[in-house]
Amino acid sequence: MIHLSKFTVKAQKGKAEEFRELHHGKRILILPNGWDVPSARVFEDAGFPAIATSSAGLLVSLGYPDGEVIGRDEFVSAVGRIARVLSVPLMLSLALERLQKTCS
Repeated sequence: MIHLSKFTVKAQKGKAEEFRELHHGKRILILPNGWDVPSARVFEDAGFPAIATSSAGLLVSLGYPDGEVIGRDEFVSAVGRIARVLSVPLMLSLALERLQKTCS
């Protein structure tokens, strides 16, 4: 069963605090890189306490070559789809120069 996260300020603040605590824990924090919903779910189901994603991984999963400039709306939508199905924090590594300044 897929759990859909709520995008509330309170929920996101809780995930941010959880992510910060993971950095200060006694265990090394390993962040697998999920590039779409299925890959992120596989990592969460495997027991990782947080998932990472990158602009390069997302671009390739959307059919663009790494380094391509895409619309902000498309990129945010892809990240949102991943974040909505995770119950663990999602960390995004973003190269801002890869996003168009205007929404498309």
